[in-house]
Amino acid sequence: MERQLLQELKLRKEFDGAQDYDLVLRAVNRIWPDQEQILHIPKVLYHWRCHVGSTAENPRSKLWAYEAGCRALQAMVDLRGYQARAEHTEHMGFYRLQYLGDIWNSRPMLGTVGGCVLQRNHLTGGRYTREGELLYKGLHKGYSGYMHRAAMTQDAWAVDIRCIAVAPTLREDFGRVMGVPYKGRTLQDDAGNCWEIFDVAVLPRDTDYRALSLEWGRELEQRGYHAIWNPSLKIEG
Repeated sequence: MERQLLQELKLRKEFDGAQDYDLVLRAVNRIWPDQEQILHIPKVLYHWRCHVGSTAENPRSKLWAYEAGCRALQAMVDLRGYQARAEHTEHMGFYRLQYLGDIWNSRPMLGTVGGCVLQRNHLTGGRYTREGELLYKGLHKGYSGYMHRAAMTQDAWAVDIRCIAVAPTLREDFGRVMGVPYKGRTLQDDAGNCWEIFDVAVLPRDTDYRALSLEWGRELEQRGYHAIWNPSLKIEG
């Protein structure tokens, strides 16, 4: 992070225990939506040792720090104007957003929300990269993967059309890409939220679901929309 930005944003005492998290969230908000300024360095840059009283070894030793992290996320949500509530997950230090009301109204540039496609309790469809790689492929539905990433809601380049909800304003375009009108059916996620997902039964049996998923991803990108992968939304493929 550039020194000037760090000095301008400063650490906020009211988020002690999670002031670094709060700082990163506010920095991301500052450069939004130019996410190309956010880079991942595929290296281990530092590590630390654990002891009985450390948060790394015993997360419950500093619950106040995780509470501060949840408040930091809520502050970011409020700053963005999202109608959502930040919550803890079953994994300490990892959070989720529960949207209050219609997610499409709260996030107008969100075009799609996708979930998991499971076969025999293992992931066979869900979040795709631009190159068509299925992330977390084969993972058992009871596992959360490395650093619990597979259990976290996150941005996606493309999501599987077999478990996809499309913003009402884009359903006509979605139908054009699929070659059939958008027909919805209701599906409830693990948190009890109801989604109107696309009824894939209207497509021919020999449909290449991955190819169409990637094609819709390209359509969203070209039009400036984005997608979210919600792993609590699941179907048996």
